[in-house]
Amino acid sequence: MTTRFLDTNIVLRHLTKDDPQKARACFALIEAIRDILLPLISLPGLKLPHKRMYARVFELYTSLPIDYVDAYHAALMENRGEPEVYSYDTDFDRIAGITRLEP
Repeated sequence: MTTRFLDTNIVLRHLTKDDPQKARACFALIEAIRDILLPLISLPGLKLPHKRMYARVFELYTSLPIDYVDAYHAALMENRGEPEVYSYDTDFDRIAGITRLEP
């Protein structure tokens, strides 16, 4: 297997979506290397809030057509045992166990 580096601009290009075609290609790459990224997040020297829930964040994000932020919030809600969210964002409707409420 060939070792390759992942430049931060790949992640940023995907998140900013400043070039839709490149953003789609970056997401496909992220989706393909998801299982490689998760151990990096687990490194003891890497400090992230709620670090243990990132496996679920990546699972939701790569398996459902939802925004990364929504995947993060859904994983956080699951982690806290709080399954209800007030939102007009229908991405939450795609996540089993999450109930979206509108004001």
